[in-house]
Amino acid sequence: MKALILLICFSLFIQLQARSNTGSDASKITSATISDDHTAFNINKWLYWQSNDGTSAHNPFNGDAGGIYPINMAPVIYADGLVIGANLDVNDMPIRVGGRTYRTGMIPGNINNDPNSQRIYRIRPDWKTLTFFDLINDAAILNNISQADVTQDMTQELYDRYASDWKNWPVDLGAPYVDVNENGIYDPVLDADGYPDAAQGDYPGIKDANQVIWYVMNDNDASKTVALYGSNPIGFELQITVWSLNHAPFADVIFKKFRLKYHGQAHVNEMRIGYWGDFDIGDYSDDLVGCDPQLNLGYTYSANPTDELFAPFSVPPPAAGFMFVPELSTNPNVQQLHSFGYFSAGGAWYDPMLGVYDGTLSWFNLLRGYLPTTNIDSPTPFKYNSGPYSGQSTFFPLDGDPEMDPNAMQGDIDGMGQNMNPGDRRLVVTLPAFEMDPGDEVEFTFAILGKMGQTNINSVTRLKELASAVRNELQKPHSVQLVKNQVQIDDNSAVAQINFQFKIDDPSSGVASASLIFNSKDSNPFERALYNDGTNGDEIAGDSIWSFAGFIQTQKYPVSIDLKLQINAGDEVLFPGIIEGLSLRPAPELQHFRIVWENGKQDQKLNHGETAKIAFTLVNKDIIFDIDAITLRMNNFQQAFETQVPAGQSDSTSLYLIVTAPDTGHVYQDIIAITYDGNYALDTLTLALETWEPTSLWGDTLEISNISGLAKNVFPIVADPSLLNDHQYQLSFHYQDSVNQTDLRWNLKDLTTDEDKLVDQPVPEEQQTTNPVIDGIQWVVYSPPPGLEAIVQVSDAQGPLTPDEFDGYGAPYGGNNVWHSLSSPNDANRFYISAGGANGDLYRIERSILNANNHDFELRFTDQDTSVFLWWYDDNQWAYVPFEFWDVGITYDDYTDDVRLLTGGYSGGATPGDFDFGYSDPYSNFPATDWIYARKPLNAQGAYSAFVNDVTSNTLNYSWWDNSLEVLARITICDFGGAGTLPEAGTIIRFITKKVFTPTDTILVVASATDINTSLAIPLTFQLKQNYPNPFNPQTTIEFSLPQHERVRLEIYNILGQVVRTLVNDELSAGNHRFVWDGRNEQGQVAPSGIYIYRLKTPERSMTKRMVLIR
Repeated sequence: MKALILLICFSLFIQLQARSNTGSDASKITSATISDDHTAFNINKWLYWQSNDGTSAHNPFNGDAGGIYPINMAPVIYADGLVIGANLDVNDMPIRVGGRTYRTGMIPGNINNDPNSQRIYRIRPDWKTLTFFDLINDAAILNNISQADVTQDMTQELYDRYASDWKNWPVDLGAPYVDVNENGIYDPVLDADGYPDAAQGDYPGIKDANQVIWYVMNDNDASKTVALYGSNPIGFELQITVWSLNHAPFADVIFKKFRLKYHGQAHVNEMRIGYWGDFDIGDYSDDLVGCDPQLNLGYTYSANPTDELFAPFSVPPPAAGFMFVPELSTNPNVQQLHSFGYFSAGGAWYDPMLGVYDGTLSWFNLLRGYLPTTNIDSPTPFKYNSGPYSGQSTFFPLDGDPEMDPNAMQGDIDGMGQNMNPGDRRLVVTLPAFEMDPGDEVEFTFAILGKMGQTNINSVTRLKELASAVRNELQKPHSVQLVKNQVQIDDNSAVAQINFQFKIDDPSSGVASASLIFNSKDSNPFERALYNDGTNGDEIAGDSIWSFAGFIQTQKYPVSIDLKLQINAGDEVLFPGIIEGLSLRPAPELQHFRIVWENGKQDQKLNHGETAKIAFTLVNKDIIFDIDAITLRMNNFQQAFETQVPAGQSDSTSLYLIVTAPDTGHVYQDIIAITYDGNYALDTLTLALETWEPTSLWGDTLEISNISGLAKNVFPIVADPSLLNDHQYQLSFHYQDSVNQTDLRWNLKDLTTDEDKLVDQPVPEEQQTTNPVIDGIQWVVYSPPPGLEAIVQVSDAQGPLTPDEFDGYGAPYGGNNVWHSLSSPNDANRFYISAGGANGDLYRIERSILNANNHDFELRFTDQDTSVFLWWYDDNQWAYVPFEFWDVGITYDDYTDDVRLLTGGYSGGATPGDFDFGYSDPYSNFPATDWIYARKPLNAQGAYSAFVNDVTSNTLNYSWWDNSLEVLARITICDFGGAGTLPEAGTIIRFITKKVFTPTDTILVVASATDINTSLAIPLTFQLKQNYPNPFNPQTTIEFSLPQHERVRLEIYNILGQVVRTLVNDELSAGNHRFVWDGRNEQGQVAPSGIYIYRLKTPERSMTKRMVLIR
């Protein structure tokens, strides 16, 4: 068998991932509306979201990162935007800043509020010839759904939108067009249907662009600019054009042109422009930044050779950055960047504050090339913090080369010397200042670039090569286009037959020679010549078609190919990565699919609606190279495997797929994307579907009873109701290593038959997709690592909070969430809880949580300063404070087991002995208290009374220290209200720990086979039942009972307390009610995996429960 490999680039790879599922339920989504407010650039190796208010590189559906590179892999940009600063010739607030960072200071539309200017436009010149695969892929992205959920209505609407935007392209508002006849007027020749014909005359967009997006906004809304950084509007209109070119080396590049039109009344003495980005190369916490002033480039890269988000693809993390492009800008006096600046969350300098004028001053200094201080008259310069010039001021810090000079011997390298450790970086590249008068306009263009090298550091080198190639290509008349790319590999072969053709034009001086440079992870680069002589697979000698046709030895890892041109004028031009991700080895084959687990009928068949685990045999067709890393992806499944498949052999034991069958149909079919050692291939899964109509018990969660212990993470879920037997089952726990008390295991015993069903089952820390199915029950057992599950306010000055005062996240815990969330609205001075140090993250509090032993804790505020607080991490000063810390044990109502904790800590750099708000919360910069630590007594010598006696004696001996253990650390109370006062007396904050299993835990489950229909009975009580199935995918059922006719509201919340979906808001009769949540939000978009809260509320009662959605 021969495999013809056409997977040359990622975009083609995505187009081929169309799923054909004859059994899918097309009624799940019957229609969709393509948004006028946001869209995605997705024509090359980037997926890049944009909105018509200036928000960009930010996903409009989930608020997550929206700059994905390579497309369909992982994020590299969380958000970006243009920041505009102006020093106006006015007396009132002359320094102003607008644009977009984490908020937008702009509104959609031009300055005249033309209704046609308020939407976003998107075109591509090949819209008439788009394939079925093109439309499915595009519609899935724009609707934020899987390709399986794309309907014919969606693809038709998308096609119609392309047609409409092509016909109604807003040239009159400023959108660009190709002036074919060069007369300065947009006068297209229309075809028979009234559309501009690019073959005959002017047409929308930009020459050689394969996708163009255009939109316009303005800052004529003071509420927006004040919310951004506290300043009044500058008075501008900003038109944005986004595009990419369809030839080398632009597959990794997005161009973004800004046309700034000033409509203010005053002269602008100093207009400042900066392009800002919050880059997250995969995981956000380990990034570094740098710049290359000669290339006008600022960039970000990962500090680590592997990244958890890119690792499943067996590739190193890429680098990404911004480059100013003077060749595409209109001001001839601006050819170079003015400065490069950066900052870091929780670093020595960090984000300017939103919503206050200090943020404007900080940003204006950044745009001038200085640190983000508020002192305009005496700004603080950036400095080199490593390398031979360390300590010297500069406008271009971190300008060293991290690959050629990794130890910063010649330049300044991030993470080296006195520079900050790797972290969550932001950067900004700025242009030189210029003046503007009312009516002036200026255009400038930035390029967004991404590149992946052989390592994380080599990615920077490749990015710089790309930047240089882009500049060279824009400056020189030659152009390159790949017109033919074929790779043919026989199974069991050690060579690949290749045929590449390039169209290379250089009308100025001609091309003397051309060659391809092959780069692979496991071999040295090698070069092959291209020919234009008519005898080496090209067309006609001298016709600009250059070709390579021949054999290449197979390579284990994917190959990237550079194109090198020797120009007759003597110049050498390099196009890096003109072809990337090229597989030069036989693709593996998947055989013998079989069902080894299912959460429905236990018959080893794929039944309607059930989820199944599919095992198979993977055959390595490569006789030279082993397969060392495999990732399998389907519609809602992705899994990386560490198994090794030797050359020419197979694996039938360790690989699997997880599928969920549709509710109807006869055949299940899906496309499987295989990543093997970084290479890509496709295969198909086809299974027969069986009809199955389970009883209503299917997916229900049986009740559990804790015979001993507190842990709750046991879910006996009914998989096959026909196998339920009314038996009693007991779950018990033990340590596999009893000496060191590690490796917790669980056993399952049928008490009715005295039979051991499962023995020595590992206890995972998180819920698994598949779990053992015994006697028709899926036994879901997991124990989260020790930590805090919630921090909630359960009481305020008026007494215990009522259910109506609970927020969505705090409701299951009987309170209002206060972890990085505001306290009760009843509080005179609202507050929230955070942590001292770093970024104020929860782990800062949890460092000694193992000592909690499943107990919960309460911070209780009193009306008098009677509790002792010792600054034991400062200078041993102490004071009386109005709060107490208590270990409340395992129950809240029984005060007899409460134990008073020892309280003390650290000033946070403020004044020891004065418990105040002298610290600044690193999470959101609000004033925060000294850091509170709590220690639990072990005996009488460590009791609170012993602590008080020692501290107040002023002769500290610290004997209580060795007789107590820390349980909580670094807690801060943050002053949101601004009054500078602690929570009022009567306020109680409860710290609820995750309840982990211990060897003393025993749980009882009764497998009742009785399906009781109580729908006709009038319930006596108000009751909200546990949803079923739980966990679930894609939908779940929620049942509740009402004892009387009343108005009911049933809502779904995410873990942030935000309403995801309102299922019921109506009057219902007394009785039992059932509603289905399809796992989508109010807009019909698919909700992500995670924990959700559902809350049933009537005028007099409310109940809340949790459920888990697994995609």
